[in-house]
Amino acid sequence: MRRFFLSLLCGLPLLGLHATTITLNGTLINAGDTYVQPFCVDQDLVFEASDLGDCVERIEWNFGDGTTATSTTATGWAVTHSYTVTNWYPLEARFYCADPTQYEEIYSFTFRVIRPDTVVAEAQKECFTVDYYAAHKAECDELIANGKSWSEQENCWETVYTYHMFYGVETAEQIGPFAGVDSVTVFGKTYYTDADVEDTLVNEQGCNHYRRYHVTVTSCLDMSLYYPYEAEPYFACFGEDMEVNYEKKRGTIHGARFKVPGTLNVPITISNEDVTMGTITLPTSQIKRPGRYHGFVAVADEYCDSLFLPLDFDIYYPENIFKLKFNDVLAVYQKGHGGNTGYEFTAYQWYVNGSAVEGATESVYYHGKSFSVGDEVWIVLTTPDGMTLRSCPKTIKEEDLRDYTAKPTQATARKMILNDRIVIQKGEHTFDIYGQRVR
Repeated sequence: MRRFFLSLLCGLPLLGLHATTITLNGTLINAGDTYVQPFCVDQDLVFEASDLGDCVERIEWNFGDGTTATSTTATGWAVTHSYTVTNWYPLEARFYCADPTQYEEIYSFTFRVIRPDTVVAEAQKECFTVDYYAAHKAECDELIANGKSWSEQENCWETVYTYHMFYGVETAEQIGPFAGVDSVTVFGKTYYTDADVEDTLVNEQGCNHYRRYHVTVTSCLDMSLYYPYEAEPYFACFGEDMEVNYEKKRGTIHGARFKVPGTLNVPITISNEDVTMGTITLPTSQIKRPGRYHGFVAVADEYCDSLFLPLDFDIYYPENIFKLKFNDVLAVYQKGHGGNTGYEFTAYQWYVNGSAVEGATESVYYHGKSFSVGDEVWIVLTTPDGMTLRSCPKTIKEEDLRDYTAKPTQATARKMILNDRIVIQKGEHTFDIYGQRVR
């Protein structure tokens, strides 16, 4: 607070301090100035007066935070003080002369103390009010006793005129930014979306203080996988990648991996856009054996805990696990033959064009007539450990159907047992299930 003395007090002359200067940490600050360069909380500030002349015998310092200090010719004209609260502070130095006929003079200025994490503090403009009182002399003492002690008496007549000038500075402070998950509460107000905010307060000088900050509200990742069917897992044919569907409602993806314990752990790419139905491509082509797998998609959240989305899926046997013979016979390769790289099977069920063929529960299926181009066939196989898994479908193409021309009297191919093994008889010749002629 800066104090202005508007006239002489009962004719006493003012102390002439026209050359007096005060520095704050070595920087000269003129009387009445507002110094916008901020200082930090708990920082030692050195106030030093110079060019005082021979008259001054002491300086009374008022630091504006309720504390004071005195310096004299014996102690020197410098004092040190620190502040524990952020604010604009009015520094006041009152000089007293040894000559009792001289009246003291006041040198004051305003400066800012901030936290180390305050981004910007700026002085905007002066704010002041002037109160004018006209009162009888008997009322003057009461006015002064009730907080008007820094008023100046206009004269020593019966009627006393007192003037009170209040001086301050409008300020602005940029603080923050503030960030949080789902919501952010700042200075008693809760935000659910990003916002640039300006609060208007009244500082100790009675002027506006604008408090500006930016609020960033982030959301934890909300994401889930869609299953194509209620009772069936995802699947891919052996050697192929698999696509799965997902929904992402909010949040930020910081990275993702596809993990199958003991089998696969690879990074994958997922778009950060919020979608109702998105697609993720998983590198199941890197899995070395058909089977039933329990894996998960691990999605890292930039701000919250990672998500682990479970994913059960099947890798079907390749379609070359069986072979088309004589245009009307299907035979499963046994261990060590064709596409069978070590599997043994205990049960079989053949499917043609999406339907299970009744009674077709052996490794060889005799269709009874030539398959047609476009027919789709596959088989469900059971291993000795009880795993039941189907093969990828095989669509019959024209090049799959060979020309087995027979004599008019020659019967079509038929399945028979020879030496406890299944064989196929075609005309005069007999073949094993792998197409090798045995007689």
